[in-house]
Amino acid sequence: MVTQLAEQFIAWINSLAQDNVGIALTLILGLAALSGLLLAAALRLLRALLPFLVVAGAVALCWHAGLLDQCYEWLLSLV
Repeated sequence: MVTQLAEQFIAWINSLAQDNVGIALTLILGLAALSGLLLAAALRLLRALLPFLVVAGAVALCWHAGLLDQCYEWLLSLV
């Protein structure tokens, strides 16, 4: 599905480029800027969520290994 959408988008850009190259380049640069902003926002969100992801990963690992009760007791002894 994604490849089909990408192919349709490329065909649309090609048809625009045949009519007016300036419009096609402006559209490509605008989409590149928007995708860069989206990537920056996603990375900022990931950085904000990183401590919670680490804790969730540790809990999942302890649960999978069957050590959740022991980990819970160890965490309570730290407090």
